[in-house]
Amino acid sequence: MQRESGVRPTSSDMFAEDETMTRIRETTRTSPVPPALSKWLRRCLVLTSLVALCSVAASPVVSRTAHAQPSSTAPAPPWETGESRPEDLQIKLVTFGPGDMVANWFGHSALVVEDTRLETSRLYNYGMFTFDGTLLVKFAMGRLRFWAGEQPELRTYEIYKRQGRDVRIQYLNLPPESRVEVAEQLVWKTEPENRYYLYQHYFDNCATRPRDIIDDAFDGRLEETTRETAERTFREHVRRYSYRDPFMEFLMMYLENDIIDQPISQWETMFLPARLEHYVGQLHYTNEVGERIPAVREQVIYHDADDELAIPEHASPHWPWTLLLGCLVGGLGLGLAQWWRSQPSARAPRIAFGTLQACLGGTMGVLGLGLFLMAIGTDHRVTYWNENLLLNPPIAFGLLPLGIAVARKSIRARQWLRWSWTALATTGLLAVVLKVLPAFDQHNYQSIGLFLPISLGLAGACWWLEDSIEEAHSNDSTAEREDA
Repeated sequence: MQRESGVRPTSSDMFAEDETMTRIRETTRTSPVPPALSKWLRRCLVLTSLVALCSVAASPVVSRTAHAQPSSTAPAPPWETGESRPEDLQIKLVTFGPGDMVANWFGHSALVVEDTRLETSRLYNYGMFTFDGTLLVKFAMGRLRFWAGEQPELRTYEIYKRQGRDVRIQYLNLPPESRVEVAEQLVWKTEPENRYYLYQHYFDNCATRPRDIIDDAFDGRLEETTRETAERTFREHVRRYSYRDPFMEFLMMYLENDIIDQPISQWETMFLPARLEHYVGQLHYTNEVGERIPAVREQVIYHDADDELAIPEHASPHWPWTLLLGCLVGGLGLGLAQWWRSQPSARAPRIAFGTLQACLGGTMGVLGLGLFLMAIGTDHRVTYWNENLLLNPPIAFGLLPLGIAVARKSIRARQWLRWSWTALATTGLLAVVLKVLPAFDQHNYQSIGLFLPISLGLAGACWWLEDSIEEAHSNDSTAEREDA
């Protein structure tokens, strides 16, 4: 591979910085929209997705650990050159525990090929991507390409050990000819023309790729034994792993549709490295003489991180907190409306009420616009037809200028504000009513608990306030006529 400057190749889990890695050569995607509009939409999408994705993008900056990949001058492994004997090869599944950063929460998987006679090993990592200026755009639009790379085995273990993460190794109990097939397959899959794949968190990631290779090595036995329905859905698993950060959990749950609420098989749960480790550890197969053989010959814990946070079996319910927050914000709107009602000519309550509208418009507008763009302009299957668009549609962004105008004493803006909140409250109630239909099965109760009380409270506040101000103006006009 040739060295190229200006790009930092990165592991999605380790965030490597090896200058010998190469830049991903993206092909130009044709767009049906004009270039200027396409560029504007991409910028909006990046802006609205920044909160959710900044931790992923910032991680390579925070973790500057070298994580080397063999360069173009590194010798080919002996199983590629034909020097390895089948009986000397070992195939290992390595599972790395969760880390502190968002991109590390779910852990990591890798495969290792070792020649015990020649004392040579390579770790094959499917979690590599290029960290450059287009990372956020590609990630937000579901077009981030990952790639498979080779790395030194022991050095990789030590890096994870220094990060305070578990390193667990399973020695696969494969017949010699299958070990050769796995080794050759991994070499082929790390060739420049074969290494790239489009990353999909649930369907194609650093754990599902090793899973498929292991399944092929055991003649489909892994998939065959994991066809039963799993106890948890994708959403429930993600909530378990994101429990440490309620805000990020809410954001991830808000952005994803009902695809992650459908029943899944045990096979599909192996998008999580820990589930892959679990089911491979349970796997047995029958050899040529009819003996039942365990798929894992030996399991070794290279490093046991005592301080690693344990993943709970069940996610904590956070909807009471979002409901409380929604009620507090809705109540704040009613309280400011009452203040303004009591002093209709005063400046302070008007500015306070308008400021609240502008803040809510900015926050809800960014979330609503981001959700809308991810629903129509990305390749993320899990963001299409999101029911949260009824709770927080993009029109919420209009509350920002309306709130500013209300603070500046605009009567027309106050009228538009009343109808805007009425529309939001109506669509929010519709989102709840439609739950009686089977098609509306998204588990978005956190979002309902947050946005619906806000919309109802602010809609009520605007109508209550408008009636009071109109009555006050009518009384003032009557008094002026009587004085005349």
